[in-house]
Amino acid sequence: MKLKVTFKDVGQGDSIIIEWRKNSKSYVGIIDCNLKTNNRNPILEHIKILSTKEISFIILSHPHYDHFSGFEDLFNYCEKNKIIIKNFIHTAHANIIFIAYL
Repeated sequence: MKLKVTFKDVGQGDSIIIEWRKNSKSYVGIIDCNLKTNNRNPILEHIKILSTKEISFIILSHPHYDHFSGFEDLFNYCEKNKIIIKNFIHTAHANIIFIAYL
């Protein structure tokens, strides 16, 4: 199994794409998704280039704006293009304060 990890230049915060192949099938995972200052979304741009139809996982490491600001665009694109997101994982305690913050 070959693993490729790409850190996207987003200025502050991280946006990471993990790609791997197993049994002739390609997989992709995402950790955080930040917008650049010019509203570019490097993660979404990468997903479009991959032409993937499934994302194995998306992880939100913590609920700070510089780690989730690009998720809305990514989720909208996935919904519009019928891209399956198999797992969404976050490390935050999901209570009413957390949800209001997002």
